[in-house]
Amino acid sequence: MMVKLSIITLLFPIFIFSETITFLSSVKSADGKDKDSVANFLNLLVSLASKTKYNKAAEEFHGYLSKSIEKFDFKDLYNSKYMRHSANGYKSVTYTGLNSQNGFIVDLIDGSFEKIPIKGFGDFGVELSLRKNESFSVATGSYAKSNSYSGDLKLDENFGAFSHEKGTIFLGSLLSLIEMDNLDKINLPTSKTFPNLKNPENRKILDLLLADLPSVSRFLNQYFEADSLLKDVNKNGKRVTMFILNGRINNRYVQNHYPYLAGYLDDISELGNIRMIFYNSSGNRILEINLESNTLLLYCKFYTASGKIIPYSTNDGKEELDFTEAFSLQTLSLYNFKISISFQATIYGLNFENKDISINGVYTNKPEEGNIYFALKEFPKTSVSGGFSYIVPAWAIDLVIPGNMEELINHFTTVLVHANQEKGSFLKLSWKKKTSNWHFSLRSESEFVDNFFIRFGLKIFNYKIRPSKEAGEELSRFLVQIFELTKKDILKL
Repeated sequence: MMVKLSIITLLFPIFIFSETITFLSSVKSADGKDKDSVANFLNLLVSLASKTKYNKAAEEFHGYLSKSIEKFDFKDLYNSKYMRHSANGYKSVTYTGLNSQNGFIVDLIDGSFEKIPIKGFGDFGVELSLRKNESFSVATGSYAKSNSYSGDLKLDENFGAFSHEKGTIFLGSLLSLIEMDNLDKINLPTSKTFPNLKNPENRKILDLLLADLPSVSRFLNQYFEADSLLKDVNKNGKRVTMFILNGRINNRYVQNHYPYLAGYLDDISELGNIRMIFYNSSGNRILEINLESNTLLLYCKFYTASGKIIPYSTNDGKEELDFTEAFSLQTLSLYNFKISISFQATIYGLNFENKDISINGVYTNKPEEGNIYFALKEFPKTSVSGGFSYIVPAWAIDLVIPGNMEELINHFTTVLVHANQEKGSFLKLSWKKKTSNWHFSLRSESEFVDNFFIRFGLKIFNYKIRPSKEAGEELSRFLVQIFELTKKDILKL
């Protein structure tokens, strides 16, 4: 009996005084045995955003692309002097990037992508390829005789010690951080970050943010606003955290330090909104994300408890959580999911709307390798209404724009879905360990119809979406500031 009591006495403090999970401890968990690997990765992002230099050939090619947006033609790009013949009828342009103490040195090269040495941390290779198709994957409708081009994008980069495993460990630790039992253990001086958020769980995480990451906390409080962050909810008798971020950029403050960027954010305010809902294989929701250009809103929602994501369903306005399908990011080996995307955009008086673009996804993880695969599954017909330039009514749009816009878009997107003879459009992200380093790879393939819509879309990008040179430079500085402040705070470890 005395032996049992002694064991209980020894174990009791472990259960009662379990370690409080913090932002800094989450970074430390991700670092593991690779000290400062997160900080080094932030350094890499800083270099990519602000310290990249191009050789003469690369600068010339970028200038060509920038000018070609005005009157883009796949044929001109395909037959340009920059595209060299490669395998399977493709023509390609290839980059190599070397990371150094002074930043990235990027060269346009004549060699093949497969032979690019990617030895040092941050070194990379990129290849963009095009192939003109004799026949293409969808040949119906008024625009069936349009040419099409298959596109192939490849990227390989040496990530050093940073891998998808570190990413899942870090995200999993953050999920444990926002558990209500963990937040209950936090007792710190009250911070002034987002003072409008009054409930105890919000105050505790914001107090912890200031204590752990003071520079990041002050940055967020200056440049962003938030109406909600966390909620303590009870579902089926269980205490659950509902993460419900409802925040936006404080563009008035951005104006004080980044005037061109603030002007750009004002200019895109009428573009519209996009909504993404992530579902599991059972059809339950995992994650919701909304972006609205008018209010510069970011909305993000999910449920979590015990360090796991909890899928949920919505019926008659009520949300039901399925605890049997809860999953931990760190322990996943195979996970199938679906992304449903809807958008609404207003551009020069034309209203574009689509309510259910469907993307299938698969995440796989095994020793020394991880993959995320996205495949475009469905792209329903996009509705177009309104008057071009706020003057021409819907019935007269065809007088201003070649062909029927809805049919042009439908033909373009249908080819995307059935690209390359039903291979489809896809994006694959991979992490593989090679000797002591992790290599990140991106592979993407699709097929594009060379009709008026691609030129119309690129003109919209050029005049409405692409930031000016000054705004682009300020955006880079803004991002670099975030990375640098984060690195400064976590190097206290």
